[in-house]
Amino acid sequence: PAGLVRYRGKHFGQSYRDTLFACHFNTRRVVHVRLKESGATFTTEEQDFLVSPSSDFHPADILEDADGSLLLLDTGGWLSWGCPHSKLAKPEVKGAIYRIRRRGGALIDDPLGGEINWGKMTSSGLAGLLGDERPRVRDRAGDVLIGRGGNADTALVSAFKGSTSPQVRRRQLWVLSRIKSDVALGALRDALSDRDAGVRQVAARSLGILEDKASGSLLTGLLK
Repeated sequence: PAGLVRYRGKHFGQSYRDTLFACHFNTRRVVHVRLKESGATFTTEEQDFLVSPSSDFHPADILEDADGSLLLLDTGGWLSWGCPHSKLAKPEVKGAIYRIRRRGGALIDDPLGGEINWGKMTSSGLAGLLGDERPRVRDRAGDVLIGRGGNADTALVSAFKGSTSPQVRRRQLWVLSRIKSDVALGALRDALSDRDAGVRQVAARSLGILEDKASGSLLTGLLK
């Protein structure tokens, strides 16, 4: 096993959202992996996504680009010590980077958010962007909010309380957990009683990572 990525985009279609792509270096294949709930854990359902008959094809990593396409990194045949099946280095086989798109797949305008004036965005506006369909825009909005720290926590909490989307509220909590202010901690504690189980899980995990002792009694009360 080599590179692994969770797919967040829309280009390959809704059925691919939150599934995984995994590189199998020695067997020259990339597999598509779906997780299925099995009691308190998960099982996997794997299907070949890309297979090469060439003995010099070695997929080392796979990445999701901003537009939802995939970038596949092939080391080729030069890396003899990294592959038990290669006993002879082939420096002339240098590998490649392949872009994989779906024919007719959805296209996203401005996938990196280059048209957004990030410097003039209010914290409330940035909190709203955590619900954007573009993964890189969501990531950047979160990073900017975290950089603002305590100057953004109130706006984030307000957005969290006003959001009807559990998925967006979970993202907002993850950002609050990295700001670590008193306001953020208070919002995380309140979220332990949120109506959505996923939001409660994010809150509990975040407070545990932050070693927030004040939430211990709250968790004990909820368990009762």
